[in-house]
Amino acid sequence: MTIEQLFEQMVDAFPEMAEDGKIFFDHVDVEEGEEILPPYIVLTETQTDPFFADNTTYYLTVLNEVHLYAIEYDLPLMQNIEEFLNVRNIPFTRNTEWLDEIAEWLTVYGVNLGPSEVES
Repeated sequence: MTIEQLFEQMVDAFPEMAEDGKIFFDHVDVEEGEEILPPYIVLTETQTDPFFADNTTYYLTVLNEVHLYAIEYDLPLMQNIEEFLNVRNIPFTRNTEWLDEIAEWLTVYGVNLGPSEVES
């Protein structure tokens, strides 16, 4: 699975957030002067880990993150995201912290979507 496929599935799984424009790929994209109120989700690619030998890259493991921003500690939404990942057999880690500078909770899910083959 690619991060783009995960994004599409997340849009389908969380239609109310998608309809409100609160699911983003890579960055929060808003017009100047517009404000997005939490909760919202941002999916990002954070790191690649290639496997190569004999001058050939055989596959890339791409590490991704799902960021959930919320004003209140939103345990039901966190559980819904975790269920979404579990149903798709996507392993994840979770780290939650309070961000003083923006007065929001940030929950980061580190997800490994598995290796992807490198096109020749």
